[in-house]
Amino acid sequence: MTIATDISSASTAANAIDPTFPVAGQDNNSQGFRENFNNTQIGLQKTVTILTELNNTTAKLNADNNFNDVILENAEIRRLYGSVAVIGNTSLPTSIDTRDAQYFTYTIKADLTLTFSQWPVSDRFAKIYIDVKTDGLGAWDVDFATTSGTVRPQSTLTLPFTLNSNGSTRHMFEAWTINGGNDVFLKHVGNFA
Repeated sequence: MTIATDISSASTAANAIDPTFPVAGQDNNSQGFRENFNNTQIGLQKTVTILTELNNTTAKLNADNNFNDVILENAEIRRLYGSVAVIGNTSLPTSIDTRDAQYFTYTIKADLTLTFSQWPVSDRFAKIYIDVKTDGLGAWDVDFATTSGTVRPQSTLTLPFTLNSNGSTRHMFEAWTINGGNDVFLKHVGNFA
C-alpha cells in the first residue's frame, strides 16, 4: 500500500463516523455504537500506518539521511558541505572508500598504493580529493589504483608520483568517475606549502 491509499482509507473511515450518534434523550441502537467504534478503529489503524511510513521514509533534521539513490531534483542548495576523512600516518597500501568522505588526507611514510573502492554505479558522477604529504623522512612514491577498473592519469601526471621529502608540502589530487569506477580519471591539482 502507499501513503495515498492509506490516507484515502483513513479519510473514508473518518467520514463514515456519525457525529450525531448517539442522540441525546432517546434510546439509541447499539449497532450505531459498533459502527462508529469500528470506523474509529479503522481510521486510527490507517493513521498509525501512515505515521510509521512517514517516520521510516522521510528526511530527518535530527538524524543522518540515506536517500538510497533517489534523485533530488530541481533544488537550490545553500551551505552544503563535504565530509573530510583525516587518515593520518599511512605506511601500507590503503583502500580509499569513496563513500566515507569527499576529501581524504594522508601523511605518507613509505612507498605505497592508494586504491579507490566503492564508487557509485554507472551513470553517476562522483569526485573526491586526495591530499597527501610525506612524513618528512623520505621522498616517497605514491601510486593510485582502483578495485573495479583503470586509473587514467592526466597526460602530464606520471604514476607512481614521487612526493618530495619536505613534510610541509601538500600534494592535491582530484579523482572522478562516471562509470562506476571502471575509468577513474586522476588529476594532480598542484602543490601547496
